[in-house]
Amino acid sequence: MKVARVALLLAIAAAGSACRTRPDVYTLYRTETVGDSARIHVATFDAADESDDNRATCERARELFQLQPSMLSRFWCEKGRYREKASK
Repeated sequence: MKVARVALLLAIAAAGSACRTRPDVYTLYRTETVGDSARIHVATFDAADESDDNRATCERARELFQLQPSMLSRFWCEKGRYREKASK
């Protein structure tokens, strides 16, 4: 009987944690200058608040950085945490 209760509690806990999904993480990168192939980390968007859309926030930051008239870098967002090189 005690084993059945423990199994039931574990099943309830697993179901509860499956319902709470963490939003996708996005990372903003930039080049040094236009045409450069460097990959420089700018920011990582990993808000835990489910109402926050990390992709949209990253894209908005990218747009704002790119709109600067004197900006010679190219900005882009990638899904996931910072990686030194793009995965193939």
